[in-house]
Amino acid sequence: MELRKALLIADSPELEETLRIVLGDLIPLRRVPPDRFDVSELDSETLVLVDERCGARPARTGACTIRLGVPEGATPSEAGVALPFPFEPDALRRAVEKLLRAPAPGPAQGSRFLSYPFLPEAAAQVARKAVSTGLPLYVSGEAGTGKSRLARAIHESRGGGYLHVLDPEEKEPLAGLPLSSVPDGSKITLVVEGVGRLSREARNFLSTVLETGRLRRDSHSWETQLVCIDGAPPEAHARSLPKELFYRIQTLKLHLPPLRERPEDIPDLARAVAADIADRLGLPPVEFTDSALERLRNYLWFGNLAELESVLARTIALGPSRRIDRDDLAFGYAPLLPRIVRDDRPAVPDEATRPPAALSNGLDGIIQELAHEFRNPMVTIKTFAQHLEHLEDGNPGEEQLVRLTEEAVARMDRVLENLVQFTRFSDPVPQPTALASLVQTALERLAPEFSERQVRVEFAPDAQEVRVDPAQAVYAFENVLRVALRDAADRDVRLRVSGPSVEVEYTDGRRALDRLLSGSGPSTPLGLVFAEKLVRRNGGTVGVERSDGGKDRVKITVRLP
Repeated sequence: MELRKALLIADSPELEETLRIVLGDLIPLRRVPPDRFDVSELDSETLVLVDERCGARPARTGACTIRLGVPEGATPSEAGVALPFPFEPDALRRAVEKLLRAPAPGPAQGSRFLSYPFLPEAAAQVARKAVSTGLPLYVSGEAGTGKSRLARAIHESRGGGYLHVLDPEEKEPLAGLPLSSVPDGSKITLVVEGVGRLSREARNFLSTVLETGRLRRDSHSWETQLVCIDGAPPEAHARSLPKELFYRIQTLKLHLPPLRERPEDIPDLARAVAADIADRLGLPPVEFTDSALERLRNYLWFGNLAELESVLARTIALGPSRRIDRDDLAFGYAPLLPRIVRDDRPAVPDEATRPPAALSNGLDGIIQELAHEFRNPMVTIKTFAQHLEHLEDGNPGEEQLVRLTEEAVARMDRVLENLVQFTRFSDPVPQPTALASLVQTALERLAPEFSERQVRVEFAPDAQEVRVDPAQAVYAFENVLRVALRDAADRDVRLRVSGPSVEVEYTDGRRALDRLLSGSGPSTPLGLVFAEKLVRRNGGTVGVERSDGGKDRVKITVRLP
């Protein structure tokens, strides 16, 4: 969409009149005082001019921004054009003309989670006020209702910046946030999950931040918004929290009702979720029959929105067609038998544009890998079921049957959980992060699996910093490490951080390297496909090659910007 109007956020009538003279023939202009500004006035057709001399720093929701009064050499708090004051009129005109010629950006990706059907309308109104005002917000609701994603959507809609999940029991709050690399004026969103577990240090820290709405450290200052997410309403903490803190954390509050209390919203919600999942998997759109929507509406949804997303992800990934009927819905209680379908879209004819074979399988590769991952566990379970009648109580084979059956079911569950987790990622929110800390987080999450298989990781970190979405990067590293954990012949995996790259090297024990490099058969692990897609979203690459250490040595290299 094109820019059609300009909004000046300023106290100065003189500045308004000057801009009307300088820009009047380019775009219509209207002035709004900072204390009367409402984020709902912003859209993709609006050019925003902000007079930072009066302290105005509104949330950006996809609007183009020109900031006036930014000191020369200073880092602006938001993306956009920054000009000192007094500014050069010709420089301002050139900046506006350039923006008018460029396509206007769309709304923040997270903003769709701040409206119906993801939120009831009453909750959506409160969420939008949290975006426009930056006031503290308390979000309550059962597990799976989307509290964490709502907090992230508010953060993204306020213009990004830095999102930090505060450990409520932390003795040194913000110990994990690299404040030295956060520019002055940046926005910080603090998310606290579990208000009832706040340590004394965390309480004192939050009370100080909430007094001014800013985090201060030495001579630096950052605009800070607090979002508390909890399973219980704020009243449950009335006795455990200091009165001042208790009232301030719930300046704004909203409740996310369970899906069983929103049956009339479920058809619209299912369509929205299904469209999002199909788009992220690169599949054609799907539609629901009336009987399928009726079944979704009548189910009690014990896991709320998270369970709905899981059911629809399974259904769409394993379904036989783009039209979902009542019996196609894969709720996960019965065995899952994937029905293989092929993408009916034409292949890209230009071979030169294809990615490396190991990661180029696309939809067909994902489906083949899903079938491959499910086939072995299903064969295991079927074989054990056939021999079940031959086992007597106390037979030593019974223990082995139980163990291997549990492993088979757990393997299928991991594949589905990985698929669902991938579909939940929206567009990345890059921020400067130490690369070694991202790798270390992935290692810590996989520590039980490495320990169980007695695999030793040789980790050589360095101090390199990258600009990526931390959650997506950690997810990608987890999937790459699982490939090494699955295929390593010995108990030694080498992990090295070199500049902006992470190299994972191991000996191929499954003789899968040749197939992996050629792309023949169901060879590319699903986790590696997902890792490559997320790394590419963040501006990086994933490569697979033979290591110099021997013909059976594999090296997976993740390079980040």
